[in-house]
Amino acid sequence: MEIVKAFEKTGAKAFTAYYRRRLPRFLKVSELLEQGAIGEVRFVHISYYRPAYENEKAGKDWHIEPDISGGGIFMDIAVHQLDILDFLFGRINEVKSLFTNQAHYYKPEDMLNVCFSFENGIQGSGDWCFAAGTEKDVIEIIGSKGRISFECFGTGAIIHENISENGFTVRELPVETPEHIQQNLIQSIVDELNGEDICPSTLYTAARTAWVCDKIYGKM
Repeated sequence: MEIVKAFEKTGAKAFTAYYRRRLPRFLKVSELLEQGAIGEVRFVHISYYRPAYENEKAGKDWHIEPDISGGGIFMDIAVHQLDILDFLFGRINEVKSLFTNQAHYYKPEDMLNVCFSFENGIQGSGDWCFAAGTEKDVIEIIGSKGRISFECFGTGAIIHENISENGFTVRELPVETPEHIQQNLIQSIVDELNGEDICPSTLYTAARTAWVCDKIYGKM
């Protein structure tokens, strides 16, 4: 918020590197939602878990140094998932959480369960585990007429399930990933500075995600 106030005072522009807001796969999900592909959105769920890496077990990774990362691995991984939900559904205004360290490889938490709600009434939840015996990376959006699921960090196809008059259908929608992963967002910054576009990742949107993380950790 100090950064926000400083830029407001000077009138200069600033942007944040939540580059998924301009990646084709997430723009496609946004398009499906706008088209009513799954009807009215009821809730969204994040599932992310993976094994602990050897350098994490040895305490030699910056992600597990709160003085550097701001928390544990969650603070590096989950912010991107929470930010893309802000992009798709708007501001999260209520948060409740549980977190613990189960494996005891390092000091910060390795397991989190979070429930949240958006200003528009959509509800959400998420489970994160960084010491599991398997891997999963999926965001599921459940609507009144179907479901959309997609990876946040992977490049797999978007899955669209739909109930219609013709029955139940499942579509896999492959989406190309740009060679340079942040180029699309950087281009939107350049375009805004040239008065040709508006960058979707600002200090204000980033502050909303930071607020959610503070609420998860009970700092507010």
